[in-house]
Amino acid sequence: MSDNHPYLNFDEYIRQGEPAMKERADAWRVAIGLQAVDGLTTSDYLKETARKNIEGEVTIDEARERIRNYYITKTVHDKDYADKYEADNVSGIKHRQMGLINENKELTKQRDELLPLLMNGQINSDLSYDCCVICLFLTNLSAIVNGIFQIFLLLQCYSKL
Repeated sequence: MSDNHPYLNFDEYIRQGEPAMKERADAWRVAIGLQAVDGLTTSDYLKETARKNIEGEVTIDEARERIRNYYITKTVHDKDYADKYEADNVSGIKHRQMGLINENKELTKQRDELLPLLMNGQINSDLSYDCCVICLFLTNLSAIVNGIFQIFLLLQCYSKL
């Protein structure tokens, strides 16, 4: 598999890819690396699915669904099945989590740039209402993403007990 796709270690994507590819590759690298820290190894199927996500062939939701279906339909279970299953599923969740964190940072940045302009009257009055709605939306979305992140962390803590 690595002969056909030399970038499966993700470093080449991070060095030479487009910005979106770099972001997705970095998220997958971290997600898979976190599993390695726990002593878990991800499957080759996850790595291939990650490559497809990085290259834009599938979305993160499609990647997670493929991984889920892979384990539902898998009939042969080797001795590392349970560890790979856990590593693959958690890697997908971690990748999504990192994407939400990055999106939250970008939305917060946009809100912080727009809000002062709106408050100082530097934005055309025809656009003021729209900007208020956008700022409120970005603020609410930021709070929602933070809430989801906190819930995820709590679930992780309880699952280790």
